[in-house]
Amino acid sequence: MSFIRKLEKNEVRFVVTTDEDDHAPDQDFDPECLKVIKKRMEEGSIWAWCTIVVRAHWKAQRNLCTGTATLGGCSYESEEDFRANSGYFEQMCDEALADLQENMEDHARLLEPLITQASYEEWLVEKTHEE
Repeated sequence: MSFIRKLEKNEVRFVVTTDEDDHAPDQDFDPECLKVIKKRMEEGSIWAWCTIVVRAHWKAQRNLCTGTATLGGCSYESEEDFRANSGYFEQMCDEALADLQENMEDHARLLEPLITQASYEEWLVEKTHEE
């Protein structure tokens, strides 16, 4: 249990990137598909064969509050193709959001010993004066 509330999807910015995939696509596709993928790879397409990473950012200053979901062995035309046609994008956003929430709760538990009634009241007074 944590004292921080659950984040909503509309509070989070989702970013999709690609990483190089660790294994070759040789066993994952039929020969015709494989031929097209290898040609696209030779042409430098980062989406031809990759690991897709979806990151959820909340208040993205210095990437302190980030959650991640990854999916390897992917081949898409583009980020737009992945988002629209993969069937994985929304699921990965949900996974990244859950990871973000867990990371934030870990941070909250880490900071908990530093929060005292006196420090909270002092912060509250300062915050009130700022407004």
